[in-house]
Amino acid sequence: MFVGGKTMRSTLGVGLSLWLMAMAFPGGALAQAPGAAPGLPSQPAPHLTTSEATRAFAQAMFFCLGSRLGGQMIKDAPEDLRSAYAPASGVDLTWAEAGEKLPEDTPVWVSRRLGYLLYILEPSPERCEVHANQIPVQAAFQLIVDAMKQQYSDLFTAVAPKPDISPIAYQFEHVDNGVRYVFHIEGTETGLPGREPHISLLSGVVLRQPATDPPAFR
Repeated sequence: MFVGGKTMRSTLGVGLSLWLMAMAFPGGALAQAPGAAPGLPSQPAPHLTTSEATRAFAQAMFFCLGSRLGGQMIKDAPEDLRSAYAPASGVDLTWAEAGEKLPEDTPVWVSRRLGYLLYILEPSPERCEVHANQIPVQAAFQLIVDAMKQQYSDLFTAVAPKPDISPIAYQFEHVDNGVRYVFHIEGTETGLPGREPHISLLSGVVLRQPATDPPAFR
């Protein structure tokens, strides 16, 4: 099918290609898992660079998106992709929850490269979340926005989220066979005047919802 002169790809096919895109970002499957002392969460790898960290956030977001487009959980992903993440330990779960208790059956994954700086949560088969801290927000988001516009503009449409949702926020959506796929990222940079916290915070959500429901985040 052709839309606006471009070939419209199938949702399942795009899900696979997004998984492959996630593999292309450095800091993934070949990274060694950082060690953690007893009682501490998983630690970032030594000599982790800012560039690696920003790309790892983008990698995790496309990983979430590929899984939801393909109708699968992360545990069902190809092993070479899934190996970039480890199931969260008890201490990691406490850090990932950030004071909000998760249901006991919620899968939580920690980045082997970034440790406690990046977690992936799967509250339901319809929802995948990425939470990170101490990563430059706009730099990480720009990687994602550029990739979405350059490679998936025929499938995902940029929309404006609520203006008061976060200092920096982007959203893309796709509707297919009565299902709306929402790709949302938001964050707060370090040291924004008059705002907490004093470290950067980044969050991303990939959501599958009925197309007839009000779109999330707007």
